This record gives sequence, C-alpha cells and structure tokens, in this order.
Amino acid sequence: MANTELEKSVGIKNSQVEHPRETPLEINHEIECPRCYAMMSLCSDFDSLFYSCEECSFILYTIKKNYLP
Repeated sequence: MANTELEKSVGIKNSQVEHPRETPLEINHEIECPRCYAMMSLCSDFDSLFYSCEECSFILYTIKKNYLP
C-alpha cells in the first residue's frame, strides 16, 4: 500500500514539474500605427524591441515576458 501511495505522489510531483516552455511563434516586422495608421517597423536597441513609425515618430515598446514557470 505504501508503494502505491509513493508512486502516486511521485507521479503528481513529476507532472507538476514538467511545464513545456512556450516560445513566441512569430513577431511581425511591420504593424499598423495606432496614431496615424501608417506602417511601423520593428527596431531593436541593445536589449529591447520596439516599433517605430517614420510618419508621426510614434514609438511602441514591447514587453519581455518571462517564460520560466
């Protein structure tokens, strides 16, 4: 009886530990500007990505998600 309880608890702990990491599938290189409806281009700084509109100089920064469980 103790072995089956131990196997169940180990099975539950293993299922809780295994979390598949979801990675972003695709990043759009161009999006529509919410201010002037022109196309915004994807740009990068040293450690961040942002969209920049050449028409109205609007900048839209992206937020980095933490993919660790």
